[in-house]
Amino acid sequence: MSFTNMSAQSSVHDIIGESYKLSGGIHSGIFDSNHAGNYPLNIGVLLQYNYYPDIRNNLFFGGELGSFFAFSGSDKYGRRTRDVFIDFTFYPGISIPLEKNSKTSKNPGKIIKYLKDVRRLDFSLGFIAIFPTRKRSEGSGVNNNSIKPGIGFSARASYELKDRIGIFLNVSRINKDLDGYAVVGSAPNRNNEFSVTYIYKIGVMYNFIHK
Repeated sequence: MSFTNMSAQSSVHDIIGESYKLSGGIHSGIFDSNHAGNYPLNIGVLLQYNYYPDIRNNLFFGGELGSFFAFSGSDKYGRRTRDVFIDFTFYPGISIPLEKNSKTSKNPGKIIKYLKDVRRLDFSLGFIAIFPTRKRSEGSGVNNNSIKPGIGFSARASYELKDRIGIFLNVSRINKDLDGYAVVGSAPNRNNEFSVTYIYKIGVMYNFIHK
């Protein structure tokens, strides 16, 4: 019995600092798939889960599921972007509290609650997979069949406020050309020559669950 009690106390001590958040958000930004002078925009939504194994330390892990619409007017070759994507990201990160966490209390639970509720800056770098779901780019040289799923890296920074609202910036590099535009024209007017896409997002988040 004594051994059982000691094991239980040890387990509680090990996880006493854990925390997690479930958040939803909206964003806009730039969809850069090797364009010259005409960068499509993106608008979308996302759902995010972050897990903090011990909020007295800085490490956390997270996952994000999102969908966005990339669109543009006609470029100089008469091509337009009209595509919808779903993306999934997994990332480890560092969370930095922005307030002094030197409060002392005889109740460890109060200390943990304080650490959980302070404002934070989160930085993460992870892997992203993206899947086209609606391929409607059009114009001279556009080949929608060339729009394939891609993978890459995603860097993220977010600022958490006390009232459950946060803002974030996300930059992703994908190993595919995601708009279906062919190389058109001759040097120096060639564009869309490299099979890579950059996606820039800026948006706001709301924490539905924060425990």
